[in-house]
Amino acid sequence: MKKWLLVALMMFGVSRADAYPVDGWYWNPNESGRGLNIELQDDVMFISFFHYDNAGNGIWWVADGRYNEQTRRVTGEFYRTRNGQCPGCAPKTPDVDFNFNGDFVLTFDTEVSATLDWAGGRTQLVRQYWAFDLSDPLSFVYGDFHFTTGALGVYFGDRLRFFEEYQGDDEVYLRGRVIGGSSSRIALVSHSVDIGWFVLVDSSSDFYTAYNFDMSKDRLIGRSWTYRKSESLEGDGLPLIGHRTASRTHAVEGNGPRLFSLDKPATDLEGLAGLNDEVRYELGLLDSMDTSNQTTDAVSISTDLKARFAQMQAAIERIQSDGEVLK
Repeated sequence: MKKWLLVALMMFGVSRADAYPVDGWYWNPNESGRGLNIELQDDVMFISFFHYDNAGNGIWWVADGRYNEQTRRVTGEFYRTRNGQCPGCAPKTPDVDFNFNGDFVLTFDTEVSATLDWAGGRTQLVRQYWAFDLSDPLSFVYGDFHFTTGALGVYFGDRLRFFEEYQGDDEVYLRGRVIGGSSSRIALVSHSVDIGWFVLVDSSSDFYTAYNFDMSKDRLIGRSWTYRKSESLEGDGLPLIGHRTASRTHAVEGNGPRLFSLDKPATDLEGLAGLNDEVRYELGLLDSMDTSNQTTDAVSISTDLKARFAQMQAAIERIQSDGEVLK
């Protein structure tokens, strides 16, 4: 079971090797009881290592070091403290001990998985999740999100909320909408182990906007396409970055953690939304022709990806034909 959990954590987390590490708690599910807490500020990473000595006493080691973007490594030396302040006692500066073999190398395979090499051996680590269902990757996408996409100095944003499951003809989707948009501005989420997460948005009367990305807890990286409903999805797409702005609890129940409130009454500005999509569509065509501007993660859309979005488009059309109203 724990071996499966380690695989699932690596599978559902971001698989990109070019993104910087995500802060948080890291562990090996097969070695429960010890792990690391990391935080990266600028290029300096602080690490605390909680584990046990030979007598079974809990101990903490700490270290800091510079994160090397090229090697994706942090190297340094752990130190331990002793004779510090006890709970409820007067403040006391602890003794710092470097007199042990605390050299280490922490190498990140992806932004949420790493390998720790130290005197105690080698162990694989993954970022720990406890509020998400690892057997259901759609659970990662409940909440409010901000998506930013664009190129050539022109950028666009989407505010999306995902809050409930929807049983389609072919699979279960996560359903949502454009925040502040009309009830017809439906969004669906799907997932594939091989390709990542997919979002399709009915962004205006004449256009769909499609997103394909990897994500880790609150941030996502991928590509986007805006295309006419009378055409099929084509091209390399535009670079995409995004971030969670409100929790699942807030999106579903209205009272969970969030950055700020965007719960304004829905509007129906079809003309303005269509103009925005027209420009975004033309920008995608321009960026596809400008090979000097394309980023290294630009990929031609695959047959599988086109098929997945076609299924999601049919599901959106079914929801609209059934006259379902989104909250």
